[in-house]
Amino acid sequence: MEKNGFKLVALGIIKVAALLILIQLIQNLVFIPLKALSSKFWSQYDGRGLNEPWFLTSTFAILLVTVFTCYVFIRFIDKKNWAYIRLVSKNRFKYFSAGVLVSFLLISFFTIVITSLNAVELNIEIKSISNIFIYLILLSIGLFSLILSEELIFRGYVLKTFESHISILNAIILTSFLFSIFHILRPNTSFLGFVNIFLLGCFVAIICIYYDNLWLPIGLHFGWNFFLWFFNFPISGQKYPNPILILKYNEYSLLSGSKFGPEDSLMITPFIILFILFFLLKLKMVKTDEVLNF
Repeated sequence: MEKNGFKLVALGIIKVAALLILIQLIQNLVFIPLKALSSKFWSQYDGRGLNEPWFLTSTFAILLVTVFTCYVFIRFIDKKNWAYIRLVSKNRFKYFSAGVLVSFLLISFFTIVITSLNAVELNIEIKSISNIFIYLILLSIGLFSLILSEELIFRGYVLKTFESHISILNAIILTSFLFSIFHILRPNTSFLGFVNIFLLGCFVAIICIYYDNLWLPIGLHFGWNFFLWFFNFPISGQKYPNPILILKYNEYSLLSGSKFGPEDSLMITPFIILFILFFLLKLKMVKTDEVLNF
């Protein structure tokens, strides 16, 4: 690698590392008073399984810290605007809705298959329609805040920075690896779960570059987590209360997944790989030789 090329790569790595460290430090500082408020005023809500005031304030705090830090880096270090990381207003609803729809179809297909194989039992349990409606709104707001934060970081700033300083293919791989590391400390994580999250990260990064729009990854990610919750699956090892459906695993297996969730299933692996290859070829046609350059 030439000297100038090495400097460019090093600069990209330093910028990404600085962003991730700074976000973590600021979040830790913000969470100190939030945790104090939660223990003093909101602890009574824990009995319902989801402490809504804590859930909403903590997810909003994470999002605000992420937006602020990304803005500082984009505006004052890269001298760009939000369009630099593909966060544009044009067709945002179309791309977001398309992402949600794709995730709905994938999770529904997975649920139908493992239910037909008697790997799980799915039962309806509705006690209060009004409470469900309120809960859906609160949960959706919280999930959206978390997902928007993750996408601004990974498919937003990190991916674009690696693209600009290294290459498209390496940017996809490195961003997806960091995204997988981000999930490795979740409960009940496994090697297969790590691999599938890495592959999902690659797929989402590729379509983000191909369509040049961050709202499609945001929609895919939100739809994936929301419909995992809706069908009562663990979301990367974490379970949220579900007042609509109760899912019970009769057995955990490589096909049906585990306590980590469907990401720990071999069933989804070949589909993700096929999606990656398909869109990588389409991206190759658009970006010519740039895509396959390491």
